[in-house]
Amino acid sequence: MKLIIKVILWLLFIGLMAFVGQNMMNTPTHVQIILGSKLIEMSLWVMLVAVLAINLFIYLVVKSASLIRPVETYYRWREKTKTKKSYRFLAEGLYQWFDGKEKTAEKQVLMAKVQQPILSQLMLAYLKHNYQDAIKEVEKVDARFVPFLHWMQLQNLNSHADFMSVLPILREDTLIYKKNAHYLKTAVHIFLNTNQYEHLVGLYSNIEKLLPQNSEALNTQISIGYLTQCQHEPSGSQMLVKRFKNLNTTMQKSSAVLEQYSIIAAKLLEPALGVKIIHSAAKTVLTTKMVNAFHQLPIEAHEKLKQIEIWLQSHQSLSVLHLVAFENCEILDLAAKAQVYIVSYHELEKTIESKMRLMSYYNEKNQSLQALKLLQ
Repeated sequence: MKLIIKVILWLLFIGLMAFVGQNMMNTPTHVQIILGSKLIEMSLWVMLVAVLAINLFIYLVVKSASLIRPVETYYRWREKTKTKKSYRFLAEGLYQWFDGKEKTAEKQVLMAKVQQPILSQLMLAYLKHNYQDAIKEVEKVDARFVPFLHWMQLQNLNSHADFMSVLPILREDTLIYKKNAHYLKTAVHIFLNTNQYEHLVGLYSNIEKLLPQNSEALNTQISIGYLTQCQHEPSGSQMLVKRFKNLNTTMQKSSAVLEQYSIIAAKLLEPALGVKIIHSAAKTVLTTKMVNAFHQLPIEAHEKLKQIEIWLQSHQSLSVLHLVAFENCEILDLAAKAQVYIVSYHELEKTIESKMRLMSYYNEKNQSLQALKLLQ
């Protein structure tokens, strides 16, 4: 569409020029100019062309005069030269620092300070670990770089494990580390080292968005740590249920989180509630640790055996279920069932420990022939 409009405009312009040219040829209008005693006679079209030429000449002279201003040109050249020098000073400072000459590096950076205040302050802060002075200076020039200085300070404190000095900075920069991936990564590392899981749980969506490659592992680690803390609290049983509800829905469905939650619940909560939580978690995942936690609950053996046999219907290959079923059958004097479960346990495990356990069972039941077969 634009091309068509351009073609039309050019055609109109050419037609107008042809019309003007035709009139110039057919209507030779003359103009007389009297200058004192002199009479100048010329064609009207020649006069118009002359006026245009004179105006163009004047415009070019004025334009060139504005470009060629000696004083301004000098100052512009001097500023450019200073800028080049300042970058050389910064580059030299970096080299000297890399070469282990920090004092020389500091001098080089100070020489670039006037022309490059932000870059110089950033490098001086790194060299001298004096972040507060650098923050004050950078704020005057461009406040956007202040969070970057805070991050540099965090990195330094974190490398020295000075977490008590780090936490006030993080509290001040909450809105920053929720938006910046580099800052968030450092903040998460510090919160993990200081067991500040209550802050980390609230960063689930930020971690998902800014740290996608590590988000699943990080959020799982955070959720498990958040729940595990309840074991060391006086009111851990009440806290555990509340904290699990505080977790993101995705984390509540995570197999690793459900496993840890059910194991801790078996230790801290009432037996009936512990059984309920393990039973609910088992719909998603059932592990050896979960079965052992269930086995440790102070409930009747027949209730345990009943639940174990329900799980066996869908988890036949989980050897610990056969072992726990055997132990509960022993308590209930269900000899036939006990033997079936101890044999199936050994067939799944195929280890020396399982063989020794089965041999011990045969010896106790005076089944020496069966025990001898295991040695063959």
